[in-house]
Amino acid sequence: GWTDSDSAVLGVNTTNNNFEFNDPATNISEASVRDLGSALSDSQWVMDFDTNFSALSSGTTDGALIWVGISDAVQTTTLGTQDMIAWVFSQETSSKEWGADDLDGGSFSAAIAHQSNENLVINTTYYWRIVRVSNTAYSVIKYADSSRTIELNRVEGTVSATTTGLRYVKVIINGAASANNIEGTINKIRIWDGITNPVNQEVATFSDD
Repeated sequence: GWTDSDSAVLGVNTTNNNFEFNDPATNISEASVRDLGSALSDSQWVMDFDTNFSALSSGTTDGALIWVGISDAVQTTTLGTQDMIAWVFSQETSSKEWGADDLDGGSFSAAIAHQSNENLVINTTYYWRIVRVSNTAYSVIKYADSSRTIELNRVEGTVSATTTGLRYVKVIINGAASANNIEGTINKIRIWDGITNPVNQEVATFSDD
């Protein structure tokens, strides 16, 4: 199952089985991790998941961020030093933007590596796909439908070929004490290893509703 650094901030709600996150507008850096058991391919894999924000309240200065992706590190207490490929959402005073982010032996900052220039809103289900297409390239794609046939937007990312050994599904939330608040859910996580274009008949390597 999932290992949470603080289940009051993020983790699976055992009552409804939803993965929930809630940045309480304080200085936090928390994570939840699930071990796939072995590392994914260093050049080809796909991760699907859905998000829905129930609250996005802007503060005055610093932002709050959430990352969802695959990491090589199991730590759940801080942003930490790690390799990771991720979707990211940043809640700032004037923007609520998503993008793509990655690490090669580093730690995340408040700056999104690859920006979408598109804001997100509350009470809307968003359908996401992260695709590692080679050892140095990946995409984060936003779809209009759960079957992921209608693409709405995508962000291309470049990553070091030494970003390897990714085996932990990870959600990280990082907040500041400036009344920025992010609340919502993550559902229907699916991961396919060794391919870049899953179709309905291909069984996912990992599934978590």
